[in-house]
Amino acid sequence: MSKIKTLNAKRLVAVFTAMLITILSLSYTNNNHADALNSNVKYYVYDAKTAEKIDEYFLSPLPYSLNTRNSVIGNDERVIDWTKSGVVKIIKSDPYNGSGFVVSDHVIATAAHCVSSKKISEILLFDNNGKQVMSATPVEYHIPSNYLGPAALTYDYALISVKEDLSAYACFDLGVTLDSFPDTGSTISVTGFPNEIIKNGKKIPVNTNTQHMMYTGNGTVKRTNYPQNSFFNVSDLIYYDCDMSNGNSGGPAYITESLNGKTYYTVIAINAHTYDNVNNGVRINTNLINFYKANQCILWE
Repeated sequence: MSKIKTLNAKRLVAVFTAMLITILSLSYTNNNHADALNSNVKYYVYDAKTAEKIDEYFLSPLPYSLNTRNSVIGNDERVIDWTKSGVVKIIKSDPYNGSGFVVSDHVIATAAHCVSSKKISEILLFDNNGKQVMSATPVEYHIPSNYLGPAALTYDYALISVKEDLSAYACFDLGVTLDSFPDTGSTISVTGFPNEIIKNGKKIPVNTNTQHMMYTGNGTVKRTNYPQNSFFNVSDLIYYDCDMSNGNSGGPAYITESLNGKTYYTVIAINAHTYDNVNNGVRINTNLINFYKANQCILWE
């Protein structure tokens, strides 16, 4: 195994402590995630421009592949929404673009299948009027090694490091939900850059490498009887009926709350898949918060 990077203080990713977990009364119960949280997770590092593997490392934890397309459920009710400046558009080396969102100054969260074995050309950010304000320079992307094995569904998450400081665009926190959360039927939203929307039964292209449009779909959190599989637990995913399509993968699945006149957006899953007409994403847990917020193996220079 190649050596783990040793970083100076300038390169440390800022550690966001327990207040990120407790925002909006979200908390973690050590229930179905016990096995994952008590074992090390290996991550592979790739050059974002060449897709060449350049490193690998372990993060000590804080304590068969399925369809990755997303589905429109019933009528397509997505609306144009430029208010989430932290959502980014990922332009890469295949016909499908992807979505992601800013989680810290130099780090973007996305789905592993959006970047695995892909060359990333650029990452676009927009203001609240839909005007492109930045083309961020990708440096590396990191994916869990387990994504390349039979447990791909559970480990479909990744990060991208960029040279530029993106702190001005961060608008999301990460939250860990109770295992009972799906029973609440809470409202959930997904924002991203879908390749098409459906109107009057026809697919209408809305995003290409040069055409940009951000959409938000709203729905409710669902509990589904996902077929049991020895490689993952149902609780590793969050299910919802928000409308989505190709290009939405990697975007945030989040809940919205207001407190003392301020609105908070808390991501509880990274949008990634569909199964049996229900969309789902990889559930935020303490491993992912460690990966994104306290990871000392991220380089952006």
